[in-house]
Amino acid sequence: MTAERTHDDQARTIHVAVELGLPGLLQDGPWHWRAWEQLAHSVRTGEASFDVANGVSFWQLTQQNPQARELFNHAMGSVSLAEGRRPF
Repeated sequence: MTAERTHDDQARTIHVAVELGLPGLLQDGPWHWRAWEQLAHSVRTGEASFDVANGVSFWQLTQQNPQARELFNHAMGSVSLAEGRRPF
């Protein structure tokens, strides 16, 4: 068995988290969607779309914004819980 995770594995993890009602998907943050709106800019320039869209890096945002930090922490916890309940 390989240590690499496939896209299907990642999708199953998110699906389990949603089914279990685990909070904290990163897509809940408006800053997440603003970054996607700048995808073309990233492709053209190589700059991080998140930084361009939000004026700060993701890590700076989580330092400055308690709501973003809490959402990120919940998201990471949700993935860990979902992974722990997934059969190998």
